Amino acid sequence: MIDKEEALKFLEAYQPLPSDSELSKNINILNIYNEVRKCFLAHYDPRCIPLFLNSFGGRNGFGVYQLIEDVLKCYPSELVIPFIKLALHSKFESVIYWNAQIAISFSDNFLQENLINLINHHNVDIRYAAILALSRMPNQDYKEYLKTRLIFESDNDIIELIQELLENNN
Repeated sequence: MIDKEEALKFLEAYQPLPSDSELSKNINILNIYNEVRKCFLAHYDPRCIPLFLNSFGGRNGFGVYQLIEDVLKCYPSELVIPFIKLALHSKFESVIYWNAQIAISFSDNFLQENLINLINHHNVDIRYAAILALSRMPNQDYKEYLKTRLIFESDNDIIELIQELLENNN
């Protein structure tokens, strides 16, 4: 089993992890990443929060990325949310996408402006995740932005999601 300091060093070295195609060539990295995840499930250390939030490489990490949220839920929202906000500005689309996904579980108006900006992102997956995260926000001010986005949106799944949110939440 990996200890906390080794786990932190590993995460620091992978900001973010390689893409899934690269990970498939070196599955050991993913195995260690999963051990790091387990380490921080067992051992509380808030230093892992920003490191995990910026560790997401391309695509889905063969199912391990979905499990990182379990680690983050061990920490108070007020510790996690500011780091999500920062990660939503990453230069890596995979980091932005996964943080928008995580924002669904950490719904807080503090993230709303960042998520509104992402509904115009060129990546359809990021737009979809941002809209879902916005739909969980206590403050419903984002709806006007969705109405505007609907005019320009070309993806049928997003159009359907926006229409459903606007119809169900009037």
